[in-house]
Amino acid sequence: MFTRSIIILLLNLLTCPVLWASILQDHAQFANSGMRNMHIMLEDRLEKRRDAIKLELARISKLYDSGKMGAATFETQKNLLVKELDDMQKSADQVGAAATNIITNGFAAVMAIEQKRQTAEEDRKTAIAAAAATQAVADEGAMKRLQFLTEPHVLLTAVKYGTIAVAGGTAAYFGTKATVKYVEQKLEKQPAIVQETSRVGILSRAATTITSWWQGHKKEKPALSKDLIFAPEVQKRFEAIGNRTGELFGMGLPFPITLLSGPPGTGKTAFARWLAHNTGMDYALMAASDLLQLPMGEDITQLRELFAWAKTCPKGMIIFIDEIDAIGFDRKRNPDRRVVILLTELLTLMSDPETKRNCKIIIATNRKEDLDEALRDRAKGEDIYVGLPAQAEREQIFKIYLNKCIVDFKVPIKKEGKQTLIPLTLDADVTDEVIAQAAKKIDGFSGRNIEQMVQQMQIECCFSDYVLNKALFMQVVDTAIKDRAKS
Repeated sequence: MFTRSIIILLLNLLTCPVLWASILQDHAQFANSGMRNMHIMLEDRLEKRRDAIKLELARISKLYDSGKMGAATFETQKNLLVKELDDMQKSADQVGAAATNIITNGFAAVMAIEQKRQTAEEDRKTAIAAAAATQAVADEGAMKRLQFLTEPHVLLTAVKYGTIAVAGGTAAYFGTKATVKYVEQKLEKQPAIVQETSRVGILSRAATTITSWWQGHKKEKPALSKDLIFAPEVQKRFEAIGNRTGELFGMGLPFPITLLSGPPGTGKTAFARWLAHNTGMDYALMAASDLLQLPMGEDITQLRELFAWAKTCPKGMIIFIDEIDAIGFDRKRNPDRRVVILLTELLTLMSDPETKRNCKIIIATNRKEDLDEALRDRAKGEDIYVGLPAQAEREQIFKIYLNKCIVDFKVPIKKEGKQTLIPLTLDADVTDEVIAQAAKKIDGFSGRNIEQMVQQMQIECCFSDYVLNKALFMQVVDTAIKDRAKS
């Protein structure tokens, strides 16, 4: 018995290198393939961005030629776009070089692992042969069982299904976060229709899930983020939804569907992100109009995959569907067969009891009056109009973005071959009274419009000694008002 135990121990020790070498080889080759695919994806995105910049150059040139854009603004934007094109070309070259280096190193690592695997395999075979000769006389049946248990495919199957950490470890071995993300996306099987989601990171999500289970869902009443500014009545309703959503998931009760309507740029998407953050749930954002860009049949498949994927989220999922009117148009007024099929499928998926317990669905539109009656009926309890900000709210939004884009922002500048960060300055003459005056002039502007104005101030500031004074502030505001009037 003692001799048999020693032999089994030796066999296990000799088999371990074969096992781990094979696993590492599999994942090294997978990571290698991932980097190649990631490089191709990055190149494709860079090419699309180049085309977008060229179109933007053509657009502002047209505005300048027609007199709708001032010379100073035109030159500023043109120089920034040209610089972005140059920077993107440099970035593309760097990405290519980095990917080539990683792929080359990865291939060398695979070859090294393969050599070690072959050596370990030879040692294992020799040990098994010796053990078989010794044990055949004593216990032929036990030896057969031992040989079966030490077969590589048996051990590989057990370990591959017993750990996910090897994939992360191999990716870390190649030293690239891009590979980690690629592997996670493959394992997650994230639907292609999802534009943005918080459901990423296998290891971090596992830790968060354990923490949530231990601590329970948040019981405190969350306040809206200071960066989200809404009318008082809307803010009150949003906070009520925030208070209930986490509680409902913890109790296993169905979520009501929320319908957000109102002009673009008023914070509907931002609310969905905030709700996920404050309830501990994940979120996934998509645009219903993207479904119509897919081939017929694929649109239904993507929609089903989205809901199936969302239901498996251990933390619960907030599904935000923007531009819902694209597929939720009144069927009596628009009997388009494809839209009717998509809407019918969506209504069926939203009505599924398991979906209602695991997924908080928020649908958003700028054209509520065009929605199908069945869709509006499902959101009767939480039908909220998110309107344009009033003057007091516009002042708050101005201050938020002035802090973000000017006060707390530093511009990276290269001086004498060294990278330097130069802070932007908000001049003392940009007082609360000036901001209030500007807010009054831009009645009808959304929060997004104000953000874009302050971003333009940031650009102008970089070409005006890094200082935003009252004159420059009002110049950008007046230009935005004139551009809006022309359009």
